[in-house]
Amino acid sequence: MIRLTRSTVLTGALSVAISLTAGCQSRVPGHDAAAPQAVAVRTCTVSASDTPKWLDATGTVSAQFTADISTRTPGRVTLIAVKEGDRIRKGQVLVSLDAADLDASVAQAGAEVRASAVQYQSAAVAANMAAATSAAQIESAKARVEQAEAALATESAKRDLVNAGPRQQERVAAAQNVAHADAALVLARKTYDRMATLYKNDAITGQQLDAAKSDLDGAQAAYQSALQQQSMTDEGSRAEDKAAADAAVAQAKAGLDAARAGLVQAQAEALVVSVRHADMRQAQAQIGRAKAALGAAVANRSYSTIVAPFDGVVAQRLADPGAMAGPGVPLLKIQGGELRLDAVVPESALAAIHVGATLPISLDALGGKPSSATIISISPQGDAASHTFVVKARLPYDVNARAGMFGRARIRTGLDHRLTVPASAVVSRDGLSYVYVVQNKVARLRLISTGTAAGERVAVTSGLTRGEAVAMTNVDKLTDNASIEETK
Repeated sequence: MIRLTRSTVLTGALSVAISLTAGCQSRVPGHDAAAPQAVAVRTCTVSASDTPKWLDATGTVSAQFTADISTRTPGRVTLIAVKEGDRIRKGQVLVSLDAADLDASVAQAGAEVRASAVQYQSAAVAANMAAATSAAQIESAKARVEQAEAALATESAKRDLVNAGPRQQERVAAAQNVAHADAALVLARKTYDRMATLYKNDAITGQQLDAAKSDLDGAQAAYQSALQQQSMTDEGSRAEDKAAADAAVAQAKAGLDAARAGLVQAQAEALVVSVRHADMRQAQAQIGRAKAALGAAVANRSYSTIVAPFDGVVAQRLADPGAMAGPGVPLLKIQGGELRLDAVVPESALAAIHVGATLPISLDALGGKPSSATIISISPQGDAASHTFVVKARLPYDVNARAGMFGRARIRTGLDHRLTVPASAVVSRDGLSYVYVVQNKVARLRLISTGTAAGERVAVTSGLTRGEAVAMTNVDKLTDNASIEETK
């Protein structure tokens, strides 16, 4: 859009007049030496109408997603699979790094996991064995204590009997035993005497006599034993019997002490089970640490292969195979997602736009071909110095735009009441705008200043007045001062 001052317009008009006077043969403004034939044209009257008032906001095309592709682990670049301008898909391999040391780290971490697992199994077996052995030892020690306590009770009871001596009942029983044994001896002797007499008379056999003799001998032994027992009962416990009883009790106490000591030792050895379980927990924790180290090693290994985070295009390639890659150092720049025009809009125009509205746009790199874009966001905070805001408008997919291109967005801010003429009446030459004003069937070339085009009409800011007639057809055949023939 060209803005001309009054002095510029006058200077241009004066130049046209001078060139015409000098007899210049140029057609801008045109002049033929020979009298031209009348040119049939249609005319229209210059009139005033309401035309849209537009604000041109400039901006730059940007991508929805922009990413610098780099690695998190240092290494030598072995492959860069794309070049600038290539279209990429999400998950596509972009860069590969030498991963020999990373593979070694993964192998080492895996070996540590396996070693930790073996250590845990060994600790578990030892703990189970210790638990089983300890339980058996404790039960055995408890049984020995019970046996020792029973033996002590028995020996103590015996000692008490020895120390107390025979009771009256025992003496009576001993006397009775002697009487019974004496009666049995008398009977056995009489029986033997009868058997001896009968034997002499050959009334019995020698075997029968021997049996009677055996019964007599047994009766005599029983009688002597009963006498001895009666004697011991009458005499009471002897000193050696008491000493033996005391020794037996002392021995039983020693056995009980030994059994109790064995139980304490077995219970103490049960603490080994706790130690074994602690070893198990430590081995299990080591497995967790080893697995975490393996996960970290595998993650670091994955960083040696860099894939595309989204669909897009490679904007810039910053490295080649053989280069050393470091954390945070860009290897590629990629862009993806929808394209947007980031236009800078003055705050005075914010009231005329809203999210979802459509704006006419043009991109200089694409020849200024008109298109449209949809507003997707308006920055909530503007620039305090310039009082401008960034408006993002989504470009259509069929626009062959690229990030970084310069563009314009037209914002309709209201209406202007201006003179307008048909767009077909305007002649553009050398960056200036002209119309042919029809006066008395003669076309007069006149320099004008134009405003914003609105459809098929163009606003005129200077050079014309309301009511004048201008040619609107066949203007390319007209020259200044050409004769015309008006048609309907």
